[in-house]
Amino acid sequence: MQTRIENNKAVVRRFNQEVIEQGDIGSFNALIDPNFINRSAPAGMDKGPQGMIWFFNEILRPALPDITVTIHQQNAEAELVTTRKTISGTHTSSLLGVPATNKLISIEVIDIVRVRDGKYLEHWGITSLSEVLSKGIPKKIICGQLYLFIRTVKLDRCPTIRHLPISSTTQPIIAGNWSP
Repeated sequence: MQTRIENNKAVVRRFNQEVIEQGDIGSFNALIDPNFINRSAPAGMDKGPQGMIWFFNEILRPALPDITVTIHQQNAEAELVTTRKTISGTHTSSLLGVPATNKLISIEVIDIVRVRDGKYLEHWGITSLSEVLSKGIPKKIICGQLYLFIRTVKLDRCPTIRHLPISSTTQPIIAGNWSP
């Protein structure tokens, strides 16, 4: 018989396989609590269930149609499951304004998920997505509006925007009003 901790880890593994890799809406609905909060969602993005599935199925999966998730390690305590994983796929269409490179990209991720009653209740995460994308972005684009979304490019590399404020209302990519 599995413990609650083992069950919670299994929920996270299932979410990664069925939701992120396969895009299964039925699994998403079965595994997400209606009161779910994504504590790591960028400013301007829906922090609830709809924002999470929108990012996977409308942003990530179209750009990386052969997406795979490799879980390297999981640790759990009570309701919290920490997962270190790699999300990989071939970059075949625009991803957050970055044109397709047709190259394999790998995004390193560390997630912490609060699982309650077999469902995702809260999520915190850090990823290498901005670093991965910045490798394929021409400098003139890094120093433009895309910087405001990525926020990890060093300002000293973009002297033309060194003193520009970064506003929480700036939504160049998420709102769909930015194009290269």
